[in-house]
Amino acid sequence: MVGDVWIKRRFRDLAVSINFPGVRGSLRLAMDSGLRTLLDYPRLSMLTAAIRVTEDLPGDVIEFGTFQGGSSGVILQQIGQAKTLHVCDSFEGMPNVSAEDNFHKKGDFSDTGAERVRSGLAKLGDNFQMHVGFFDRTIPEMEANGPLKFSFAHIDVDLYESVRTTLEFCYPRMETGGIIILDDYGAPTCLGAKKAADEFFGSKPESLEMLSRPSHGCIIGGDN
Repeated sequence: MVGDVWIKRRFRDLAVSINFPGVRGSLRLAMDSGLRTLLDYPRLSMLTAAIRVTEDLPGDVIEFGTFQGGSSGVILQQIGQAKTLHVCDSFEGMPNVSAEDNFHKKGDFSDTGAERVRSGLAKLGDNFQMHVGFFDRTIPEMEANGPLKFSFAHIDVDLYESVRTTLEFCYPRMETGGIIILDDYGAPTCLGAKKAADEFFGSKPESLEMLSRPSHGCIIGGDN
């Protein structure tokens, strides 16, 4: 058991160290395009590693919660033209919070804009779609537009209800071997996000592993 934990940690460290140099360049290009992110280099490196691990799987890539578009800009530079990046955000800040949430409030992270992010991403590639609005509206629209499958999903939404909603949408659409990363799982300001994820995966065969604090993730249908 101790050996398994050590191996997992070594692989995580290796994933970050291998992808770190490239991430610095990708983030610089994203920032030069007017995009910004609150994610640090280890978390961005882990996103890059996950995309590379899943690049040969069918399915698109999706990000819920992009704020000022920096993480989407890094992700877009990593995926091939055969995949589409789905960028989902209200671009109006957070919706109403629930009793499960311990820190954030409605309107947090409103310092952004859909056209600002769209313009920045367009300088980096054209294989992306913007889904602008709160998830209770945009998810039904995506469902109505036909079947979607995902090889990778990045969920960075901070709140209990938002995590539940996005997992319920993404999980059944993940390809076997695909990866879900929950950015806020280990954050002390996002206890609702952790509770939602624990409740959801409590009835699933996958278990969440720490990737790069505070983010956690799992391989769908695979060994974790």
